[in-house]
Amino acid sequence: MKPIKVFICMPYGDDNSLEMREHNTQAAMGVFHALAESGFYPVCPHLSHYLHEKKNRPRQFWLTNSMLMMDSCDCLIVFHGPEGPSEGMQMEITRARQNGQPVFDSFLSIEQAYGLDE
Repeated sequence: MKPIKVFICMPYGDDNSLEMREHNTQAAMGVFHALAESGFYPVCPHLSHYLHEKKNRPRQFWLTNSMLMMDSCDCLIVFHGPEGPSEGMQMEITRARQNGQPVFDSFLSIEQAYGLDE
């Protein structure tokens, strides 16, 4: 079976405080490790947080970078808070659907889809 690359689609929050962006990055890293332990190959755009904090670039640069990473993935896994997907997340979800990439909203659904729940 070929490696399954999963794009992690979660809030980042360009307009949030540094502490909130760091919190969101840490949460995405937790999803990264859980996916890896389940046998997937996660792609975590949130790790660019550390690059962004070192050298600030325009938001569009990071959105384009994120979309290019996502385009190479097999599917997305989406986690958001009660307020729903952020603007950036919605852009990723829309593009994934246009690309024909499956969009999952739980570990169980992605594991079942790829037969890794046994």
